[in-house]
Amino acid sequence: MVRISNLLWMFALLVCWALPGSAQQPASGAANQVVPSLVNFSGALTNTKGKVPTGVVGLTFSLYKDAEGGSPLWLETQNVQPDKTGHYSVQLGAASSNGLPAELFAAGEARWLGVQQQGEAEQPRVLLLSVPYALKALDAETIGGKPASAFALAPSSTSSGSANKLPPGTITGTGTLDFIPRFTGALTIGNSNIFENAAGNVGIGNAVPAAKLDLSGTEDVRDTLTLFPKLAHNTLSVHGTAFAISSTGKVTFIAGQTFPGTGTVTSVGSGAGLTGGPITSSGSLSIATGGVTNSMLANSSLTVTANSPLTGGGAVSLGGSTSLGLKTCAASQILEFTGGAWTCVNIPAGTVTSVGSGLGLTGGPITGAGTLAINTSVVPQLAAANAFTNTNTISANSTTAALGISNAGGSGISIVDSFSNAYGVFVSGSGFEGVTVDGTIYPIVGYGGTGYVASYGENVNDVNFDTGIEGVEYGTTQIDLGVEGYSASVEGVGTYGQTISASNEGGTISGSAAIGAWGDTSADWGVLGTTDEGDSIVGFNASEPFATGYFENDEITSSDAPVLVTVGGSIGGACMFDVSGDMYCSGSKSAVVPVDNGARKVALYAVESPKNWFEDFGSGRLANGSAVVELESTFAQTVNTQNYHVFITPNGDCKGLYVSQKAAGGFEVRELGGGTSSIDFDYRIVAERRGFENVRMADKTQLCRQGAMLKGGKKRATPLRAPIPQRPQRPARGAMVRSALEPASTGAKAR
Repeated sequence: MVRISNLLWMFALLVCWALPGSAQQPASGAANQVVPSLVNFSGALTNTKGKVPTGVVGLTFSLYKDAEGGSPLWLETQNVQPDKTGHYSVQLGAASSNGLPAELFAAGEARWLGVQQQGEAEQPRVLLLSVPYALKALDAETIGGKPASAFALAPSSTSSGSANKLPPGTITGTGTLDFIPRFTGALTIGNSNIFENAAGNVGIGNAVPAAKLDLSGTEDVRDTLTLFPKLAHNTLSVHGTAFAISSTGKVTFIAGQTFPGTGTVTSVGSGAGLTGGPITSSGSLSIATGGVTNSMLANSSLTVTANSPLTGGGAVSLGGSTSLGLKTCAASQILEFTGGAWTCVNIPAGTVTSVGSGLGLTGGPITGAGTLAINTSVVPQLAAANAFTNTNTISANSTTAALGISNAGGSGISIVDSFSNAYGVFVSGSGFEGVTVDGTIYPIVGYGGTGYVASYGENVNDVNFDTGIEGVEYGTTQIDLGVEGYSASVEGVGTYGQTISASNEGGTISGSAAIGAWGDTSADWGVLGTTDEGDSIVGFNASEPFATGYFENDEITSSDAPVLVTVGGSIGGACMFDVSGDMYCSGSKSAVVPVDNGARKVALYAVESPKNWFEDFGSGRLANGSAVVELESTFAQTVNTQNYHVFITPNGDCKGLYVSQKAAGGFEVRELGGGTSSIDFDYRIVAERRGFENVRMADKTQLCRQGAMLKGGKKRATPLRAPIPQRPQRPARGAMVRSALEPASTGAKAR
């Protein structure tokens, strides 16, 4: 167990040894009061993902001579508690009883402050303003940087002794190189248990320290121990073992680690019906050679009941058997099921003198014995493959199908037509469906073969609602689809719809994503959704980072061409997003916020401005009448830091506050009238958006003219590949008559 009380004692001893006399300065009036060696500093924190850290955060503050590079002249670590916006305030030097060393500012040179969050890279350094250099004023009442109280006259034999005087006489003693001395008597010194070698390693209880601090012996920690691992180094490890606690708190145990609460199985026996036990180390249990006996079963037999016309049966034990038989009848009798029961009846008798062979049969007449057979030259064999070499016509006048085909293992009809301008199935007529197929999976299937169109439908009539291909689904309770399109290609299109002609925009599309549905046209609207009560166009998405809705306008000449337009057709309100990323709305921009524990929701409206202003808010603390506030680094990248406004609100009694200096990296706040108050204050920063400094109330009258928004950009979503080929030309069958489908509004067709 590591005991840390010795650590704390050693640290206190080192401080006292390195800074002798620092606690002996008298406070004999206002003229001798020491200027606090502290500097107020405020900043803001975010992690690598741009999020504000929560809880206590360890920060290391370092002072440098230059803005970049070099070793720190001074550093210290403090724990801070940032607010919900990431802002914090500290007093530099507060971690030491002596505060900031005055010699850091003695030469009057610039000093740069670097802040490093635990586990993060150091933030860009900021230049300290004039306040910290006031520490140089300490030299006015010091000798060589030390107060006069650090010096004393040599004792004399006539001096009146007291407990607060230095001991009379000369301090003597012996010591060993690199050992920290300690008083062994009133006037003698000797070695302590603390050793420091030339490399700066300190040992307690040993003279060969292997690290910056090397303790031999046991230690006690009587309060919370907080460890700050460096980067990904382990927080704690045990020398010579694999046991470690990582920087994230993950514990790695040593091999063979045991935990309380576990048990050990010493023996497993074999009960009835099993063999192989007892097992005291390893082995296998199995069913005994005799198997499971009847005595081991709760029900060791079953009953077989023989119903008419069967006989026999009864109880059958495990491993036994029984017999069943038919009801016995007399000679020349058979069993017949009559009146709900099996009875024995005589075999019916009759006399045949001659059997002839009619149409399609051969082998007759038979007057004694013989066999009739099908004449295969006249009648095709239904159980065998047949070839028809002539045309055949089926003519019927029936409410049922004239031809029925059933195949449990393959296709119903296979048609091969070698004529290039012919049809496999040709249907003509009027007032009926040309082909009706009823099936449970795919009633009609078309395969492209060597062509690129598997199914093709055409209608030459120019009448409202006449359709080339129509899909109708009459189901009312399930997820029924009227038309479904599918493409297995990673560059394919499930369903492609085109009006007028293919667009030039679509002809230049390339990419790697497949399309579920594509609407294309050279003018007007590619896709239209309309509804009376519902959402006209709906999209759902469960992926990241892809958008549920994506709109793009590739206009290159106009910087305010529309990308997305929303219009209240009857009310008249409109919003537009243009190709420059700007949004314009004729109404207000609002947020809907719940109140009354969620029972109501109210609208809060955005504050409008004639220019592009960005704002940031924070808090700081005045110390001795001044404070320095650093601009949050990410916010500073979005605004013009050469010209911004700061509004200060004090949170305590003072003479009033003002901004004495502003720079690109931050600003200084002071109390009016040279006041020295130490109070908290809030601030609000208002700055012009970077790159938009000269834009003020841009004129959008022409953009919002009547009808301008309605003709916005109309292009599909994510960039894709080249469009599918144009539809084929209509076959040259001018004399052929095709029936038009009924308009969708005429209702369901008779099935």
